[in-house]
Amino acid sequence: MTVVLPGFLFGVSPVHAEGSRSLYPAGYQVDPNCSDTVLVPGAGCRANLDVGQPNSRYVNRVKRRAFLYVYVREGEYILLGSRNRSNGGDIRVYNPQGFGVPGDETVPATPDFTCSGGTTQSGTHFFGGTRGIIDTRARELGGPTSANTATSTVSNFSPCAYQAPVTGIYGVVFTGATSGGNPNGVINPPALSSNSVSAWDVTVRADAGSTTDLNGRLFTYAFIGFTNGNFRPLYSTHYYVTSDGYRYQQDLRGLDPNAYALYANSLGFLDNGQPLYKDLRGNNQLVANLPPGVTAQVAEYPVFFSDVRPTSPSAAEIDRVLTALSIPLAPTTPLVSGLNFSGNVSGSTSTVGAGGTIRFSTTNTITYQIIISRDGVNFDPNDPRNRVLTGIARTGTYTIVWDGKDGTGANFPRGNYPFRLTGRNGEVHFPIIDAENNSDGGPTITRLNGPGSPNTTVHFDDRGYITSSGTVVGTPNGTLCPGATPAAPDPPVSLGGVDSTTRYRVWESSVQGAPGNIDCDSRGGWGDTKGLNLWTYFSTEPQSSSLVIQDITVDVATSVTVPAVATAGSTVQGSVSFANNGTSPAAGVTYGLQLTPGLGTVTFGNLPPGVTAVYDDATGRVTFTGLPTTLDPGQSFSGITFSYTAPATGPVTATTTISTTSPDTFPDNNTDGAATNIGAVDVFTQVSVPASANPGDPVSGAFVFGNNGNTPAEGVDYTATIGGPGNFPAAVDFTGLPTGVTAAYNPSNGQVTFTGLPTTLAPTQSFNFAFTYTAPNQGSVPVNTGITTTSVDADPANDTASGVTNFAQADLSVTKTNGVTSVATGGTTTYTVVVTNSGPAAANGAVITDPVVAGLTKTAVSCAAGPNAACPASLSVAQLESGLAIPTLPANSNVTLTIAADIVAAAGLAVTNVATIAPPNGVTDPNPGNDSARDSDTVTAAPTTGTVSGSVFNDLNGDGKQDPGEAGIGGVTIELVDADGNVVATTTTQPDGSYGFPGVAPGPYTIRETDPTGYTSTTNNTVPVSVGPGGAATA
Repeated sequence: MTVVLPGFLFGVSPVHAEGSRSLYPAGYQVDPNCSDTVLVPGAGCRANLDVGQPNSRYVNRVKRRAFLYVYVREGEYILLGSRNRSNGGDIRVYNPQGFGVPGDETVPATPDFTCSGGTTQSGTHFFGGTRGIIDTRARELGGPTSANTATSTVSNFSPCAYQAPVTGIYGVVFTGATSGGNPNGVINPPALSSNSVSAWDVTVRADAGSTTDLNGRLFTYAFIGFTNGNFRPLYSTHYYVTSDGYRYQQDLRGLDPNAYALYANSLGFLDNGQPLYKDLRGNNQLVANLPPGVTAQVAEYPVFFSDVRPTSPSAAEIDRVLTALSIPLAPTTPLVSGLNFSGNVSGSTSTVGAGGTIRFSTTNTITYQIIISRDGVNFDPNDPRNRVLTGIARTGTYTIVWDGKDGTGANFPRGNYPFRLTGRNGEVHFPIIDAENNSDGGPTITRLNGPGSPNTTVHFDDRGYITSSGTVVGTPNGTLCPGATPAAPDPPVSLGGVDSTTRYRVWESSVQGAPGNIDCDSRGGWGDTKGLNLWTYFSTEPQSSSLVIQDITVDVATSVTVPAVATAGSTVQGSVSFANNGTSPAAGVTYGLQLTPGLGTVTFGNLPPGVTAVYDDATGRVTFTGLPTTLDPGQSFSGITFSYTAPATGPVTATTTISTTSPDTFPDNNTDGAATNIGAVDVFTQVSVPASANPGDPVSGAFVFGNNGNTPAEGVDYTATIGGPGNFPAAVDFTGLPTGVTAAYNPSNGQVTFTGLPTTLAPTQSFNFAFTYTAPNQGSVPVNTGITTTSVDADPANDTASGVTNFAQADLSVTKTNGVTSVATGGTTTYTVVVTNSGPAAANGAVITDPVVAGLTKTAVSCAAGPNAACPASLSVAQLESGLAIPTLPANSNVTLTIAADIVAAAGLAVTNVATIAPPNGVTDPNPGNDSARDSDTVTAAPTTGTVSGSVFNDLNGDGKQDPGEAGIGGVTIELVDADGNVVATTTTQPDGSYGFPGVAPGPYTIRETDPTGYTSTTNNTVPVSVGPGGAATA
């Protein structure tokens, strides 16, 4: 069995040491037997340093071989010892250099020092003979003598000692003994082992005669442990520091694995590149077989063996190491702002199932969490009736897509819904891999610095789920395993946070002797073959906003999700959905899925009963049989999966379509598409900067380089520039740097020079940079990044990235209406579009676009300008449909466009017309949620009749026209006479003199008026008129 943990902490006295004596100090409560059959409550055993399987990797990321780092200044000594030194074991030291991926290090071919053979480096070194042997528990606890053994007692061991030739971070590797076999878990005495090390020590001292330990210098990125059995619980303490300066302590409280690794990172497990915030369910000790699109992030944060609290005795030495690793000594403060929602109707209003976009800005964050409350009061992230959106959001401005659904996959119904945003930094995930037993709960996690510290809140989610590619893991929102045994933790989730000092997240001991490494075996421990996620973070105060959901009559919709990258020969899985979000049935529904031709066999899963799907290899078309032609209100088919073997080259595209003969009010979601790029390597870069800022304000931004692929990228090169000609910031301060990396900005050309970035990028490895500068008085500052690799890149399109910050803001908005909700086929309509600039800056050159719409032919457009605004000198329908620039649009002014159009759509359809306003270059709209407006009308049949209207008035001046002061005459008899002289209809005038004949059949008619008593007509009493279908004649 195996376990990948991240860190821990146990209530024993602080220890000033670096090595196994740090983990199992004198105050460690010892189980004297560490038997595989008897568990002594509260007593702990030993986990050896695992060195025996360097070719095996936990979750495909962390080698099962310990690699240690130690920071040493020139002339100082590294003192070393191991239980295995007495029986052929050795200790190897490597001078400062690149050691590859943290937790998956590449050991250099030749060490610069060994305990057995010494070194060719200059200096005074100590090696060979009986040097470095730790053969008793007393010597393990006593630590090394001075390097020159001038001060020596029976309670100390004589160390090997290497005098550092340069200042830097050295690598240390221990080897097994030539005898001893597997670990036995016993604390006293430490035992020999051929594949691990029981007692070991790496201590730094100032000179050869010193006995003062410089604690805090030793660290690793993955502590690899091995007990070789269960009922050997561990109570040990490790410390972690995040890349943004937060410090954590983790106490194991009797966790009972067999083999394990302790490591930590910022994102934990990933689903198509985004944090999963769930567990992994595997089927082997290493938890290496993962669903399509699911991966584990590499080890990222340093793991220390000495107390990292800013007030600890080791604080000064810890700070030296953190400075060398480019980690800030104090944590940064996260901020979020500018929260708003944009729907498909206008502003913050959307329709059922359509969702929308949530936009916000962040500073000094790693991830975000958005909770949309179903009842407006409960914001519990554990409640599946709410919707929780999470993802990566480092400093910058983000637009997040919400699909309109809650945590169960059901649409939010009509109503008003508040939502909250929090930004998080100091985020740390502690994966626990293949930990069979945890009968006392825990571990305890304590944040040691930052506001509100110490804080012991942690989060986990042990429920089942569906991946973004459609793989069902356990029972969604239910149990991770299919049966009641092995028993899962109760409760199975705490997204809102639980105090980790309590007895939380308990999973009971497995039956001794039960077979191991079997997925969800009822006889085994619940943690067997699983990757369990445990995380914590520092959070901002919530920012709040609200959104509105309206009903929609008919809205058929489709979506498709696929992994972004896949390796040739691997299994690729995608997911398809079809639905009717409306309140009325959708008739005549057809469904489509088009894949790239030539994929061979494509298999389908989660099909509704009676439905089949067949892929045509020649055309790529998928034919569905059995899906209904009528979709009831709210009916959906979600999570239909398709899978295939990735071809040698890509991309592989997937496009879904849905159509209906019913009027579809929102046709934008009738098609969706996605692509999977094929290749083992996918280097990428991203830039995130605020869209706008005020002159003189600090501007914070971020960029990232990484590899989304499944194998290392070789020959990697990185570039970045900040600013453009005439607007390079005078200075740029890098507030966040990857461990061991430096960045220098050149104000003459904006170029950034990096040192310490590797030429090989591991899968899921990424390097994040945060920077700040002072906003100039005008213009804009672009940020451009690039990454290249000599490996074949699956997706070159994401090898460059850019962002721009503008220093002028104009809040633009647009409205559009024709004043009706239905139009007749063959008829006409007139739209009024108003573009408003609420400032504060002018938006001269803003572009209004009213694109071509099926079923509608625009025939004319005119413009009227508001105060100090100006319309285009010439304008046409073609210009409007492709994008019409408004030459002058000052703050607090507007422009009104009047658009005439013919209705050419057939009756029964819907015509939806959208107008969008975009700010000009160099200007940012701080509120883009109102930058588009739509008008949607149902198309009715062309009318078969017309109308006739007119008026009778007192023509005082006898000129035959109704002038001011000439009142209408009511009660006058009016007849409608057809061509044969028949009176078709008769009416009398209204008090104002008006009259009308509705529903008149097409043809020629005569209007005949009978003069009322006392009046004589000044015009003819008969007037001929002609009525057409839908026409309106006047007399």
